[in-house]
This record gives sequence, C-alpha cells and structure tokens, in this order.
Amino acid sequence: MSEELVPAPVVTSSTTIPVTEDPVEPSGNVFVSAYDNNGVFIGNIQYKIQTGGPGSYGPALIIELVSYDSPVNGFTALEFDDYTIRISGTALNMIPGGFYKFLLPDKTVKTLPADTQEDFDTIIEWSPPPIKVIEVTHTLQIRVIDPVNLIDAIMPLNITQEIYWKYEFGLQSFRDLLQKGRL
Repeated sequence: MSEELVPAPVVTSSTTIPVTEDPVEPSGNVFVSAYDNNGVFIGNIQYKIQTGGPGSYGPALIIELVSYDSPVNGFTALEFDDYTIRISGTALNMIPGGFYKFLLPDKTVKTLPADTQEDFDTIIEWSPPPIKVIEVTHTLQIRVIDPVNLIDAIMPLNITQEIYWKYEFGLQSFRDLLQKGRL
C-alpha cells in the first residue's frame, strides 16, 4: 500500500469556509483568515491515506499531535479525537506597530503595550498599527498510525494563515483597555 498522506479539508467555525488540500504538497495548506483580538478560530486537521488507486482515500486510523509551534498568541492545538487535531483560539495582539500612551498614577506619561500589567490612570494616545495584515505559519509534527496498512510515521505539516487587524475590533480593544484605567 502507498504511504502517501494527505490532510483532509479543514473544518472551521461558521465564520470560515472549508479549504481543500493539495495532495502533492501538504505544506501548501492554508487556514482561512482570522481577525486580531476578535472571535474564536477553530481549524481541524485530519489525515487520509491512499487506500487504492489515485484519488481513493480513507481516514487514518489514529493521529497524534507530537508538537505544535504556535505563531499566534492565543492559539493552541490538541488531539480532538483519534482522527482530528484541533487548532483553536483567539488571535491576541498579533499586528505590530500600534501603541498606547498611558497617564500613570504618578502623573508621568509612558508608552506601553496593550497587554500591560502596570497600573494606569487613563490612556492619552492610541495609534493603530501601520500594517493591517500579517501571514503566519503553523508548524506541526503529527504521528499517523494505520496498523492495517502498516503505517506509523511522523509527518511534518505547515499551514499558513493571514491575521487581519480591523478598525472596529481595534477600537473595541481600546475601549476595553480604557475601562481598566483608574479615571
């Protein structure tokens, strides 16, 4: 039997659409885009094994997550079931270049990141990021086990995704952060 492994279409939340795979180049897979600081992204990965002639595939019997290098703050990966690896979460502060200036309790002004843990009175300036989209690559190692076809292999997988910054979500993050101030 052939050991050609092909990721199945990605099943995602209702805010996204399935993506088809490229059977020759698994690293050509793409997750649908996500917005920075808004909504939950869910992407499922399943492997199929060639069971007959060209175009004839069946599910792998077991897949295990060996490793996941998350390029997205807020995303995690887990073994959802014997057949599915799930990547999910909310992208948090991924788009670089924006900044906040805070008035601190001692009445000094300081530029800090949005996820600051420092006490502040209020925000006196907000500058949205100059870029509005970044591309990231999810890097996984997945063990595929199919005792029927005598397959037990660790397969690398790279999946690209675009993360977008949107004004409305940035403004809501600003308002949420503003509420954490003391004034």
